[in-house]
Amino acid sequence: MKKDDIYIEVLKFGRENLHKAITFKDLTGYLDKHKINYNDFITKHIFISKFINQKGQGRNINNEPDKNGLFILGNEGYFNLLEHEELKSANSSSRTATYFATAALLVSIIATSLSTYFFYRQQDSVTRLDELQIKKILSIKDTNTNTQLKDIIQKQIEIIDELKKIVQSDEQAINKNKQQN
Repeated sequence: MKKDDIYIEVLKFGRENLHKAITFKDLTGYLDKHKINYNDFITKHIFISKFINQKGQGRNINNEPDKNGLFILGNEGYFNLLEHEELKSANSSSRTATYFATAALLVSIIATSLSTYFFYRQQDSVTRLDELQIKKILSIKDTNTNTQLKDIIQKQIEIIDELKKIVQSDEQAINKNKQQN
């Protein structure tokens, strides 16, 4: 058990018994029953400072808990326990948020890496359009950009046709040379 836990255990016992008054002996019995190691001096100090009797005091003249007196947890002790529990809850929530943020960062890094990989992979490959794709592009409504795109595609088609004619004439010249030799 941590050093500060005795303080919290004493306050928890007080909260569990808010509906009835307790004695210092009840508290030590609870600590013994739950096998909680405690220092008698520290426990007395916590009891004196956080529990009050019917007169609003936690101690007698000798600064000792009244052995026969009945006490309840005071407001300060109750709110100290609430603050402790809220802090533990906030720590847990913070830890959960950190896990989610870490997961989100990992997803982001992986997505960025994949995107970069596919970008470079696509950059090295040649893009080809078949006739059906070209016809679909040409059938798009005329806008300034589409008109320019159609002109570019039309010029490419004309260049391809010219190249086919050149290749055919070269093939014919090669065949003619073969026949003459």
